[in-house]
Amino acid sequence: MAIRAVADTHAGLWYLYDDPRLSAPARALMDTAEAGGDQIAISSITLAEMVYLIEKGRIEATALERVLSYMREARARGVWFDLGHGAASFWFRNAKRAIDDGFPPDSISTDLHDGSVRTTVHSMLDAMSKCLAMGMPLSEVIERHWRARP
Repeated sequence: MAIRAVADTHAGLWYLYDDPRLSAPARALMDTAEAGGDQIAISSITLAEMVYLIEKGRIEATALERVLSYMREARARGVWFDLGHGAASFWFRNAKRAIDDGFPPDSISTDLHDGSVRTTVHSMLDAMSKCLAMGMPLSEVIERHWRARP
């Protein structure tokens, strides 16, 4: 199992909906990945964008349900889901929904740098505190923080 393709929001949705706007080479690459049991990577921001598109009525909620189903299957195969709290890659409302739905992050880390520290990521403790605020037990927050350590 390897990552065979990386898809942005449009390419991922076009593939899910079998939309003709997806180029033939991109479709062939994703078909090959899916047939071979390989992964098609999408950014966490894609999930946030999908929620936005559903709220605006531009796509059906079933698209997100399909992606979430793939995510559960991927986790069952051993794919790791890290919180990776960065300046633009963390949406509290989406993370809270995932935790409430029994899909907490496997590990908690940050994308802490000069740019993000001035916005929504202030420290690792801040990221951990957000997990506590979303309902994760303290013991799980501590364990998942250490899982992210090399």
